[in-house]
Amino acid sequence: MWETSTTRPILGDAPDGINTAGDGSPIRCVAYLDSVEISLARRHMPRLKDFKTLGMMISTCKNRHNQVCGFLCMIHQPNIPTLQKLDVLTRQYQGVITRSDIALDFSTPEPQKLHQFIQQHGLLKWRPKQPMHDEEEGTYWCQLKTGQKRYSARNLVVYSGRHNKITGETKCVHFELKLLRPHMVRRNGIHNVSDLITLNPSTLFNRHIKFSDIATKVMNEIVRKEVSKDLERYRGRDSNKYVDRYRAGIKRRVKYLLRSIQFDRAQVVHDAFPKRLVTPMTVNLNIAETLSWRDDGDANGDDSRQQNTAIQYLSFIENIEESQKTGGSDVFNIRTSVKDVR
Repeated sequence: MWETSTTRPILGDAPDGINTAGDGSPIRCVAYLDSVEISLARRHMPRLKDFKTLGMMISTCKNRHNQVCGFLCMIHQPNIPTLQKLDVLTRQYQGVITRSDIALDFSTPEPQKLHQFIQQHGLLKWRPKQPMHDEEEGTYWCQLKTGQKRYSARNLVVYSGRHNKITGETKCVHFELKLLRPHMVRRNGIHNVSDLITLNPSTLFNRHIKFSDIATKVMNEIVRKEVSKDLERYRGRDSNKYVDRYRAGIKRRVKYLLRSIQFDRAQVVHDAFPKRLVTPMTVNLNIAETLSWRDDGDANGDDSRQQNTAIQYLSFIENIEESQKTGGSDVFNIRTSVKDVR
């Protein structure tokens, strides 16, 4: 089963009923760890079987001479016991966290409305200027061009049309923040796998994302400017029904052209006018302060068991690190000693 954590409002109240479901209740949001990627040196190749036992996918890293120089181990939607074992292996073999994806699943009766709102008003802070990438059911804030060697250290994804990965509800909006580089992962306070257990998704999303209606304001300004040009052009001229019909559709055509170049999105408009002041919108998405975890082995639904185990494990790791700093004689192999907290 899944453990659902408590939520609280973090960004105020949004317009147009975005913050509430159809019955007036707040949108239900569940935050969880979608994926983690660990990098290992080539010398640890004989130990890859330990990572495979956790259900991790292994891929090789090659240099420009097509020689294997390391390995990438990725796991999707792990639970707390799996993360504890992964933390032990990562510390044992000097692994590095190269990627971490934190996801939010919003359950709402109108997923398309929320999807469109996030797509048009969402801003990824400190994002390099580049086009947004659209797919059939979702949108990426950053895209990887063909043949590009370097890619963005972060990305933001929103899509709908799929079920909630936690509750199984069909009316769901998936919103995900991807940390794609080791330095970006560490910059957000994730140095070890155990740091993911106590991660605060509310603080993380507030740090990297904000909402703005700059696109709506700019679109309205451009439409008014084009209408003013049309009035000035036909002032004092004779008109007929065909000309009047053409002029009546100027607003619609201008908006259509702006949407075709993604000018209805705050991120694209901000890239086009970087010096323009962006006024943040207050939005309440009820993002959880703690992550939710899947407990595959607990058939009775005892959600507190995982949290208690996690607290014991974190306390155990702190004692080990403290012993290593002081150089005490009680420093021992954490691989065997971790059995005490399982």
